[in-house]
Amino acid sequence: MSIFAAFNQLDELLAELGPDLNSDSLRALLAKGLPSSVKDKLAAKGINTDFLVALCSPLGEVNQDFGYPLAKASPGGSALGFDAGAQALLDVVQADEAADYPHFSTSADRRLVISQLQASLAVNAEGNAGALGGGIDGSLKVDYQVACSAPEQSDLWALVSSQGAQPFKLLDAKALAAALALPGAGPRLEGLSLLRSHRLGVHFKVQAGKSYQLGSTVSAGVSLSGAIGFTGQFDGQFRLVIKGVKGQPAQLALSLYRQHKNSQQHSLSLGADIAIDGLAKWTDQLLAPLDSQATSLGAVLEEWKKPGDKLRQWLGDELTSAAGDNLQATVSAISQYLTGQSENLGPVKTLLNDKVSALMDAQLAPYQQDANTLAQSLAAKLGASLKLPANLTTQLQDSLSGGIDQLYGKLTEAINQWASSKGGAAIDEAQQQLARSKDALAALAGGVNNATTPLVQGVYHWLNDYQALRKKVSDALGQSARMKVGIAFLAEAGEDQEQEAMLAFTLLDAGSPAGSALYRKLLAGQGLDLDELAAANQQGLISTPQGWLIARHQHSRKLGVTCQLFGFELSQQRAFNDISTVKVAANGDLLLATSEVAQTDSSSFWGESRSAGFLCSYDLARALSDGTLPQLGLSFSFVDDKGMSQKEFKQLLAPLTTTQPPLLAASAYQSAYQWYSQVVLPTGSKRSAVQCTTQLSPQQLHTLLNASAQQWLATGAKVVLERVTQKPDLAKLMKMTVGNSQSDALTVLRTFDAQVDGVLNQFTSDKYRWEANKARRIRGAIKHLDQLAALPGYLAQLKTAVATLKGQPEELLAALDALNRDIQQAVKGWLECQNVLMGLLATESLTNSMLDLQLILARLIGSEQPLLVPVITLGSGVDAEVRVLA
Repeated sequence: MSIFAAFNQLDELLAELGPDLNSDSLRALLAKGLPSSVKDKLAAKGINTDFLVALCSPLGEVNQDFGYPLAKASPGGSALGFDAGAQALLDVVQADEAADYPHFSTSADRRLVISQLQASLAVNAEGNAGALGGGIDGSLKVDYQVACSAPEQSDLWALVSSQGAQPFKLLDAKALAAALALPGAGPRLEGLSLLRSHRLGVHFKVQAGKSYQLGSTVSAGVSLSGAIGFTGQFDGQFRLVIKGVKGQPAQLALSLYRQHKNSQQHSLSLGADIAIDGLAKWTDQLLAPLDSQATSLGAVLEEWKKPGDKLRQWLGDELTSAAGDNLQATVSAISQYLTGQSENLGPVKTLLNDKVSALMDAQLAPYQQDANTLAQSLAAKLGASLKLPANLTTQLQDSLSGGIDQLYGKLTEAINQWASSKGGAAIDEAQQQLARSKDALAALAGGVNNATTPLVQGVYHWLNDYQALRKKVSDALGQSARMKVGIAFLAEAGEDQEQEAMLAFTLLDAGSPAGSALYRKLLAGQGLDLDELAAANQQGLISTPQGWLIARHQHSRKLGVTCQLFGFELSQQRAFNDISTVKVAANGDLLLATSEVAQTDSSSFWGESRSAGFLCSYDLARALSDGTLPQLGLSFSFVDDKGMSQKEFKQLLAPLTTTQPPLLAASAYQSAYQWYSQVVLPTGSKRSAVQCTTQLSPQQLHTLLNASAQQWLATGAKVVLERVTQKPDLAKLMKMTVGNSQSDALTVLRTFDAQVDGVLNQFTSDKYRWEANKARRIRGAIKHLDQLAALPGYLAQLKTAVATLKGQPEELLAALDALNRDIQQAVKGWLECQNVLMGLLATESLTNSMLDLQLILARLIGSEQPLLVPVITLGSGVDAEVRVLA
């Protein structure tokens, strides 16, 4: 039933005003005033006289919309949050509002009127039951719009009455098509829109822990913990727009948009800590007596314990009042200096508020200094932090001095009011309540009866002592936090899926059983696949569909270990990510198919970080049409916030010039080393970063991809065997197993893999463990080599999958997902960065596996041109110096 029918209930109410009521007679009645009884009944329906005036006005003169709440529910008092509501809206669309309704339009001499019904439901709940905790958060929204139009000069009454008197059934496709096709110069139905959206979030975590304490108040403890978590987000949106077809009362023009997003995250964490703790309890015991002794002064003391909050409040008040013009001008000047603009002061206001408040709270005796001295100290520290010029620092000091003086005055006033309420007993009572502060007692000793100056001084001293004590305790807690040794393991896995469809077609026979069934399916929000659309088109049920369907899958995994060593944190983390995207036109043509695989291995410790990365990105749709090649990239980086020494610089880059073939040009390295030395020595240590990428030309990439698996194996085997023979302990085991074999490298490695178990069995148990570990290292390299050799085949299979499954987007997406995981596995064993701690204890260098992978690529390509292009950065920000080694 049309929403306009709901407004037709006005007829029953307005009938009381007289027979044969129309817009003209209603306008006359409104001019004289409505009877109170009718006003009351209209008010009960949520209808005001503005709407009645609009009803009897030409559409061209109605410039507002009207809303009527239909239902509202938001019960409280339970663990389940619940909110529901519905409302009806009527909008006479103005010219500048047309963009709000992009699905509907009408001719220039007519006015569009939208009747709308909105409903929503939202629920949320959080709960815990022992080790299990979790919650849900969801919502459902419906927005149903009916669009009508009428000539500009016709009144709203005529439109509402005509549409309310001609109800249609939304589920009846035949009747709806006929209603939408009705011609006429008067009011008419233009179309309908149904929008539904839903969102559901679910999360839970199961965690457990066990602590073992040694001691009482301040103690050493061992803590073990573990947690398993899940987070899911499920979102969806569906919009169906229904319009008529001019001169075709049996047809419906349909357009729909459908989207589904599913996101799931799984996590596992395990941890163990050995720590000195308990100081927080000791702090509470220390501060509690001060608070308990000041119960009567509690309101004053509690309010002024954090002077930074008071100063923040003053700054906020000043910046929003006419009295703060001087401060406003100062902030505007600072904003101009820091950001180059003085119109939007919000970010700079927030920055100043935060920094000034923190600096004020950090003062050990904020109530012991005069306002100007304290303002000078705060402004100097803030100016140094923000690198402000002297004139702005002075302006800021002048502004803060006035504010601090006002705060001192307000505190003094609060103390005086308290003293007045106590009369002659003020000094005696204050001596009891502030007894924990010796300086406060000394100040109070000179007071007689209710003399306020000693009282003010006493409270000031108490607050200063409180600030000093809080600072000491904070420092102690900081020391306690550093006295910890711990290890934590984290594993995370996530999956994101998204499907979108945008389709448009004409339902050619809305009255037929098949047409009606298809219409109802669309109305219910069910999806349509390409085969179903093609079949309906071939049967003559729908016109040729226009639009597209897109599906996207993303998988991510992360594995990490973090160690805490007495305030320092060592972390090692490996991350995997792959994304597959397929977009297909409504006629089945492939529009887009992409595959992206990324891996990183990273380590950080004591201001230093290392990382190694791999990226493969392939535009498969273009690969089919014009032979576009995938993009392959290898990278590694070394970053030292304290500055890399010349020795570390040499350890990292010099070995890359002596490989066969060289990965880095010796001349480029020598030039960079001289530059680095000249820059670092005079200025001392600077933050330094070395980032290297493997750059492959299209021709080199073509060579790699066209090399056979056997070529990859043979080349890789030579590199691996050279590495083994350079390690005396590994070379000895290799010789014991294969002797002085003159076979090719791959045959030697295969022979070793087949025969080494027999050699290991000759060792005693203690010796066996050492030698077996060496064998595992060599066997691991052989396994990784077999996996790497499959990489070109996987990339070729990506292209083949697109060619054979391009008309089946879901099957194609699944195939791309599987091949992406194969690609990750192919390079997983080679992508490794050196642990930062090992770099500190030994030498800075690439790991053997990363160096070997670079050499395999260089030898397969056969290029004399070094593949690596390092970029060296010294410093940070605008002052950074950058050198490219090319």
